[in-house]
Amino acid sequence: MAPRPTSIDIDRHESLTVTWDDGRVSRFALDALRAGCHCAECRSLRDRGAVVWPKPGDPQPAEIVSAERVGAWGLSVEWNDGHTTGIYTWELLRAWSEP
Repeated sequence: MAPRPTSIDIDRHESLTVTWDDGRVSRFALDALRAGCHCAECRSLRDRGAVVWPKPGDPQPAEIVSAERVGAWGLSVEWNDGHTTGIYTWELLRAWSEP
């Protein structure tokens, strides 16, 4: 069974920290998290070699306006640039935290 988060700590201006049920603690810088969004729009931009974030006029640095769990699946984030469609699955976040 894949590791599951036991706690999520959000510093809206700096980072997202996930503590997993196996004891691992993963910390994600918000700029990297926003740039790595896996929604269809952002994946399409990356596939074409276009910039996902920051685009001209986007507020910087990235900040989390709000976030909520999506069932047992992941975390939905609203960013200060208005982007809201990305869901960061626990599987994806865990893979990003592996050495």
